[in-house]
Amino acid sequence: GDIIAAHAKDFRVNDGAIEHVAAGKGILDYDLYLSKLREARFTGPLILHGLEETEVAGSRRVLQDALAGSGRAHDL
Repeated sequence: GDIIAAHAKDFRVNDGAIEHVAAGKGILDYDLYLSKLREARFTGPLILHGLEETEVAGSRRVLQDALAGSGRAHDL
C-alpha cells in the first residue's frame, strides 16, 4: 500500500561496474519483478526512464510480455 510508482530500467555488470541500461537489455528478471508488484497489489504507474528513444518500443514490449506472463521478458 505504500508503493506509489515503480521504475522500469535494467542493469548489467561490465568489467565489475554496474551499468544502467534500458528495460530488457540487462539481467533484471522482469517476470519476477512484476509478479512481486502484483503480490503487493500495486496498481500505480510503471515508469520507463534512462533510455534512448530508439529503445522505448523494445522496452515497452518486454514489460507488456512480462505483464502478460509470457515468460519472454528478455527476448529483445
